[in-house]
Amino acid sequence: MWKFLQRVLGGSSIYYDKLMKSRDPKVTITEDQIQEAKRILKPLIKKSYGLVEADRSSTTPQFFDLKKTTIPYYKTFLHPEYLLHVYLDSDQNAKHSSKIQLVIENKENQNIPNEFPSLPTWESLIHVDVLKHKEIVALEPDNPWTLYKKAKEELTGKAKKNQVAGYPQWIENDLNFRKIKENKFLLQMELETDKQIIYFFLNRDLQTVEHYVQNF
Repeated sequence: MWKFLQRVLGGSSIYYDKLMKSRDPKVTITEDQIQEAKRILKPLIKKSYGLVEADRSSTTPQFFDLKKTTIPYYKTFLHPEYLLHVYLDSDQNAKHSSKIQLVIENKENQNIPNEFPSLPTWESLIHVDVLKHKEIVALEPDNPWTLYKKAKEELTGKAKKNQVAGYPQWIENDLNFRKIKENKFLLQMELETDKQIIYFFLNRDLQTVEHYVQNF
């Protein structure tokens, strides 16, 4: 597959050469490499949580889409620092951006159940910690993605589609990670009916909520 892409695409940058080659399914990664990669990655681990529903606040506002139609309240989820009130039209769901809203209510929530460790996706690792990224590449120059995937799975288990806090588990890697790296990740939730995931972030500078939708 890689040789075919080389013929079709011609020469490419060293970064993308390594990225594509690292996805070779025939790669052999040693146990020593995995253990060293785990040692490198452990300091990056953040706490993440499953979706735990809470009661709606009596003070949450009413929202309207661009057509002045009311956006229904959906659910409220616990976050270590907030209550996250989600509004969306379950019929229209994520087809229209204006039909999705999130209200953040400050409230410390200790002892949230279903805690699990979280690490970034490989493609976003370089924007989280460039030195850690370089260490993984140096450890397995030809197959860094495969090494990272194995080490990450041993540290965190399978990637979750629904979670609060931690690192977003992107389905697609078509985002400008530099643009969102300073934003605070809040929540990702799956819409099973349309096989979509909505990711919510807090823009620290503007103090506004941003969201992204990906298909799976």
